[in-house]
Amino acid sequence: MYEHARSFPIQDILNKKHTDVEYELLLWQLLESIKNAQRGICRLPNYVDCGEPLYEEHESFRERFDTVRKILKVC
Repeated sequence: MYEHARSFPIQDILNKKHTDVEYELLLWQLLESIKNAQRGICRLPNYVDCGEPLYEEHESFRERFDTVRKILKVC
């Protein structure tokens, strides 16, 4: 699922306002989304259309997972 970086749910995550259990539940959902994206199921909202894909292609699940992990470390 796509969320804008300035949305309240994303800001809550970045500001560590959840318990460990809540983070684990959120991260399971993220893992499922990564898996689905690798299978070609990208759940971007209909209004997201720039003429170019807003996602990168990855040869393997591991490559996609590592990319997501790197991005999360930057936050």
